[in-house]
Amino acid sequence: MRPLNAVEKMRALADAVSAEFVGRDVEAQLAVTALASSANLVFIGEPGVAKSSLIKSLTSKIDGGRFFYYLMTKYTTPDELLGPIDPIAFKNGTFKRMRGSWLPDSNIVFLDELFKASSATLNALLNAMNERMIVDFDGSVIEIPAISIFSASNEIPQSSDLRALYDRFAIKAFVNPISTDLIPKTVRLNVNKARDKRTVVSIEDVMMAKKAVQDHLRQNADLIADSIGEVVSLLRGEGISVSDRMAVGVDENIGYFPAVVSAYSLIFDQSPRKAAIIMARYLVDDPSAMGTFEKAIETLYPKELTIAQEKIEEATAALGAGELKKAKELAYESMNMLQDLIKSGKFDLYKNEIEMMVKREESIMEAIKQTQSIIDKAAKK
Repeated sequence: MRPLNAVEKMRALADAVSAEFVGRDVEAQLAVTALASSANLVFIGEPGVAKSSLIKSLTSKIDGGRFFYYLMTKYTTPDELLGPIDPIAFKNGTFKRMRGSWLPDSNIVFLDELFKASSATLNALLNAMNERMIVDFDGSVIEIPAISIFSASNEIPQSSDLRALYDRFAIKAFVNPISTDLIPKTVRLNVNKARDKRTVVSIEDVMMAKKAVQDHLRQNADLIADSIGEVVSLLRGEGISVSDRMAVGVDENIGYFPAVVSAYSLIFDQSPRKAAIIMARYLVDDPSAMGTFEKAIETLYPKELTIAQEKIEEATAALGAGELKKAKELAYESMNMLQDLIKSGKFDLYKNEIEMMVKREESIMEAIKQTQSIIDKAAKK
């Protein structure tokens, strides 16, 4: 078996994180997307919905990373994040911070309940999130190697002085409690399965995936640009604010929406257009606007494509389970739906999605054919 490349390892990382939770597949994918695109991510939801646990699970599976975690309060001072002032140097008239396991020395940062921090601390962090640097009290600039900055919050920020910080999160994910029908499955998982602390990727894999995402962005610049223009225009038309910085920003050290779209497209094997449509949900900064968003986004992606995609996923799962007849039926159903969509004259509009699905269906049918051939040969012996 060939070794996995960096992108495949990131997909495996998402699978490994989601395996530790029930009903949190999407959140695991978002965390990996943020990491691969150098984006900042915040999970927002009521206490007890596994926001912090999921991020900690992610970091536990990365080998060689330098992690920084801190639970923020209104009493948190910049020294607690940046490191204490070196007393010996200070005594000698020099302003210098002690280095070690502090935020400026870490490549993955998790600031829990960030919006509860004091103004002085938030001001110190604003540049960290937007430029990966901090201006210290003496005016010196501290460059930080953070790939992504994660946070979790029980509520969205309300005050105007927090809105600028909130906009620095390229992914704002509202996490709801799991549905009640999943509670028994969750209890069984928590009782019977110990947390898997094995590493899945190295920090070098993360950096290689990040480079692949940047390459993918350059190679698909036209498709990604057009897709982003389409979704941002739609959101703004519905009164949902998206800053120019987030919509068009491209920086290898900071992940804005173009990098996020590229990462999701590459890692989770989606067309750039569909990736933009899926990730547009996480630009919405207020859950009260989600109803408006849902109605608007339906105009960009027909239900036929969504259902066809679901059938392909079901066919892949059936094939993996050895249910060849079921896999074949689902693949044909999906193909028929795509053919109807083409006949409707909408092929050009959804060309990339349709071509990608057709390739997957052809791959499924070929795998079914090969598997059936092996079965038939074994039966003759």
